[in-house]
Amino acid sequence: MRQEAAEQSKWTRQKAFEEYEWLKNVAKNDIEIEGVKKATADAFLASLDGMNRMTLGNEVLANKKIETEIKMLEKKIEQIDKGDSGTEDKIKQLHDAITEVIVNE
Repeated sequence: MRQEAAEQSKWTRQKAFEEYEWLKNVAKNDIEIEGVKKATADAFLASLDGMNRMTLGNEVLANKKIETEIKMLEKKIEQIDKGDSGTEDKIKQLHDAITEVIVNE
């Protein structure tokens, strides 16, 4: 259920971005043919603003995800350091944790 909702959310975000892009292109074409008018300039700028907000929002979320993954790795390293495992086990656990983060990006 959650995955389906996530897929619908992706589709909705993608569709919204495509609509912004469509509006930008229509406004740009109109400006090129008819010249700059307030309505088309406003539509063009609004579409660019919307596209930028959607893109920057994704970057903020990606940065938060990376920060969270770093904190999780730090905790795993602390747990490894506190554990009774041998050095080889600690190295393998650290390697696995780092590999997991790299693969998930």
